[in-house]
Amino acid sequence: MQFLTAGDAPELRPGRRGVLHELVLALRDLADITVFAVGDTDQSVYGFTGADAKYLTELADRADFRDLELEVNYRSGQDIITAAEAALGLSRGRLAREGAPSGDVNLEQVEGRLADHARVTRDLVEQAQNKGISHERIAILYPARGRLLDEVRSELTRRQLNFRHEGDDKLPVGSLSRFVQRCASRAVTNYQIHTASGADRADMLRRTQAPSLASLARAFTTLRTEAQLAPSSSRLFVPRALQLCLDPDELYPAEAPALAWLEQLRAGLALDEIAAGHPDQDNTSSLDRLAALCRSKDFLLQDLARRGSHREGTARHLPRSQGPRVRHRDPAGPPSGPHSA
Repeated sequence: MQFLTAGDAPELRPGRRGVLHELVLALRDLADITVFAVGDTDQSVYGFTGADAKYLTELADRADFRDLELEVNYRSGQDIITAAEAALGLSRGRLAREGAPSGDVNLEQVEGRLADHARVTRDLVEQAQNKGISHERIAILYPARGRLLDEVRSELTRRQLNFRHEGDDKLPVGSLSRFVQRCASRAVTNYQIHTASGADRADMLRRTQAPSLASLARAFTTLRTEAQLAPSSSRLFVPRALQLCLDPDELYPAEAPALAWLEQLRAGLALDEIAAGHPDQDNTSSLDRLAALCRSKDFLLQDLARRGSHREGTARHLPRSQGPRVRHRDPAGPPSGPHSA
């Protein structure tokens, strides 16, 4: 092995990341392999579980690693980037991609106790709704769980404003449940692409993070094999069945009820046969539990899709605005100086 690549390095928990860190160092020192680690030390989606970027920073500080810092942020507008750097208390000098909308940042100063902050938050949510902004496009970011979060939830409940908290409505575990969620993500993306304008459609096709039809077909075939079901009569059967379910002639809107879509998916792909014969106990009842949750919580298709997207079941408490840093070990020796990309 000549190369080792580690992506999203700051996202792993201390226990797992510590083991990987030691493995990386051992492979570098003993086998002289090239190590390529990518991550953003200013953010950690799994920070609330203890993920830490210090291991990535340690690699960058070594004399036999070269640190390549990326300056262009392709996710956010310049105003969002500037506000995020202010929140971090660090000036990184990040730049938005050319032509990116700047974004809107409005500051609200609050004097008083946490309850006053919660009331202002509630008022801002109501103002957004009055402007016609839909519920799923409103997010309240907070630094950590505690009294402030409790106050905000209390205010939203008191004013009968519907919301979902990060720990609410957990979906069933198991590979079959994950497959359904990933199918929902693909279906929502297909709908968004079909209904987008020409220019936006091309950009969405380039940037989509939804699972591909091929990856879903492989997952579906694996589930059927594990359930000891007979293979399909044709190698094209699975892709065609998925295409009919996820990209039908009559599009299924993202804000449509998830229960009806789930029932169509169960019937179209004969998922109950997989559930009945699968050896994993989590899979035997996951479809019924998914249906019950969709029914009791009035889930929309996009609610299932969020959990099946690229980062499943995560909550971001800080804006994802900082560009990634690239750590590259140069087998030829110490770096000659910093490089930008």
